[in-house]
Amino acid sequence: MFYRKHLFITLLVILFYIAGTGWIAAQQIDKASSGKVSGRVFDKLTNNPLQFASFVVISLKDSTKIYGTESDTSGKFSITNIPFGVYRAKVSLIGYQTRTRKNIILSPVKNELKIDTLMLMPLGITKEEVQIIAQKERIVYDKDNNNKITINPDKDWGVNALELLENTPMVHVDFDEKNISLMGQTGTTIYVNGMPGKFSGVEDVEDLKLMSVDEIDKFELVINPMAEYGIAAPGGIINIIPKKNNKTSYTGSTGLGGNSDNMYNGNINGRFNSPTVSAGIAYMNSNSNHQTSYSMMRQLTFENTSGTLNQSGETDLKDIANRFSLRLGLTLPNDYLIYNTYQYNDGFNTSSKNYENDYSGNNYNNNTFSKNLLKLFSTTATIMKKFNGKGNITASFAFSNNRMNIENNYDQRNLLSYQTLIDTSISGNDISDNTNKFYNLGISYNNMFSQYFKFSAGYFGNYKVMMMNSDYFSYNPIINVDSELDNKKIRQQNYDNTHMFSTGLTGTMMDIQYAFRVNANLKHSLINNNALNNSFNYNLISFDPMINLSTNIAEGHNIGIGFSNSTVFPQNYQLNPFTDYSDSTNIITGNPELKAGTNKNYSINYFYTDRKSVV
Repeated sequence: MFYRKHLFITLLVILFYIAGTGWIAAQQIDKASSGKVSGRVFDKLTNNPLQFASFVVISLKDSTKIYGTESDTSGKFSITNIPFGVYRAKVSLIGYQTRTRKNIILSPVKNELKIDTLMLMPLGITKEEVQIIAQKERIVYDKDNNNKITINPDKDWGVNALELLENTPMVHVDFDEKNISLMGQTGTTIYVNGMPGKFSGVEDVEDLKLMSVDEIDKFELVINPMAEYGIAAPGGIINIIPKKNNKTSYTGSTGLGGNSDNMYNGNINGRFNSPTVSAGIAYMNSNSNHQTSYSMMRQLTFENTSGTLNQSGETDLKDIANRFSLRLGLTLPNDYLIYNTYQYNDGFNTSSKNYENDYSGNNYNNNTFSKNLLKLFSTTATIMKKFNGKGNITASFAFSNNRMNIENNYDQRNLLSYQTLIDTSISGNDISDNTNKFYNLGISYNNMFSQYFKFSAGYFGNYKVMMMNSDYFSYNPIINVDSELDNKKIRQQNYDNTHMFSTGLTGTMMDIQYAFRVNANLKHSLINNNALNNSFNYNLISFDPMINLSTNIAEGHNIGIGFSNSTVFPQNYQLNPFTDYSDSTNIITGNPELKAGTNKNYSINYFYTDRKSVV
């Protein structure tokens, strides 16, 4: 019965499609409903641009709709007036291996796609001997586990993890926004070998370029992270599984960039992998200097008196940032894995603003200069023990130290009234020295005893220490000195502890997949204000349950229901009853009476997959 109904709906869709295609073909392409694709093509070995490379996009809805062009002498190509839709792309050139890319999506929200540089490998050149191996199915579904889908990528999909993911079904890579989404859901988390990517050096999308295709065995697209890992990840998880006993390999990259607006950046990255040791090192620098100026003239009338107001101004913004990171990994006997990362950031930015106003012969100036210095050091250490491929226990520790210095000088002469033209001068100096230290500890355990029963438990704790020291000075023209404003002085220490204990059960019984979890949360905050010689305490305990039930109603069709409760704790700055003057444009006083918020989420889901293996 269901098959006949499904066949009927399919035939109906085909009829509408044929009818609609004939009508659409007769219409003129409207630029308001079309997009643009552009990029560059380079030789992978020489890094030189390739001319006459053919780049085409083919509609996934109608393979007869093909739009193409060729690259110019600089390797650049561009195709315009492409109707909105989903496409696959192919770039080819005689004497080079053909590259394909999927998930080219053009829509009113994203009508222009700039593709990252496409690197073509000359034919007949290989790095090592060719081996004939059995062909894997590209997409593998587990009928007993609807929580994840396994993808076995092909080497033709790309040369690194980022390019492989870009061509992976159900995955979309947005190079402009620097993010990855799974099945259209934002906030997707990257894991490596069952652990958050940050513990193995994958902190952002660009880091995936350092993982060579030769290192990667497969991808696991985790649709239900709560059932697989016992954590809430609304955008799903992409777990990158490295190859076992892979050969020793080296990868590296470097890049320079800049534009006409005095923004420059450079980076250098390297990675080493062997069966037992992996290491990576990276350095990034960015430098920008942005200058603007303006002038304006207005005619003002006040109580039958007219005058001309001339305004002019200049701003000079400078920003320099450096980032250095080191990653180490060790594979030990008995399925022990150890990861360690170090990262150091420093930089500063300055802002200089000069404004001048002239009205009826009176001159008024506003000059400000601010400088921010930032230093950040962070390190993580993680150890994992696997149990026969069915579970693991993981312990992780992270520490970071963040120091920021802010200095703001201002000198203002203000026009208070057009009628009296009172001339006043205000000048001062604000200095802040803030230090934040973060300690994170996590221990998690999960083990699948059978398909009916998988148990997980964990503890996650955060300890934060924030030191704020701010001084405010106002210039006194009578005695020609800067006077300290004691009523604004800040000598404050914030101590914030959060602890979460979690336990859950997942499994399948009577063809129903279930996931049940309870989180117990404890938050403690202490704020000491030495300048005012007083303190503030805040404590809160909450319990958050979660339950999901799902079942297959037919091949590839799954329905489910769920409920979850989550507690949202107020932030320190929202609770802090002591006024913060560190930003003169955003003076903050918190409310210590704030209570935690609660989000109750109810869901009904329908999930469909066309389970045809792609070879």
